[in-house]
Amino acid sequence: MPHITIEYTKGLEVKTTSSELVKEVYQGACDSELFNNDFLKVRAISYDSYQSGTTQNDFLHVTAKILIGRTTEQKQQLSAAILARLESLLGEVNPLTVTVEAVDIDKDSHAQFINGN
Repeated sequence: MPHITIEYTKGLEVKTTSSELVKEVYQGACDSELFNNDFLKVRAISYDSYQSGTTQNDFLHVTAKILIGRTTEQKQQLSAAILARLESLLGEVNPLTVTVEAVDIDKDSHAQFINGN
């Protein structure tokens, strides 16, 4: 169920690829041991145009949308596991800001369609 979106500045593609970012974030979510790995959905979006404070420093932000019901500690566990993977991958990129957040999906307004198996 988790829907995880990676947003990052295009300049990071000098250091890594979108596929590598997706792989590492997926693995970080797996490392959290909170979900059935078969249901994790991870995608990446790069930005050419952005403003980061008064500079054009690179950034990466991960939003993990999960169904409501996880504890604060579980959300922190998820964020920390993803952040650890990204730190390992991007630790040499400077200047760079990396942030991760876990966001509840409201069950009452959530709808889905599943086609196939």
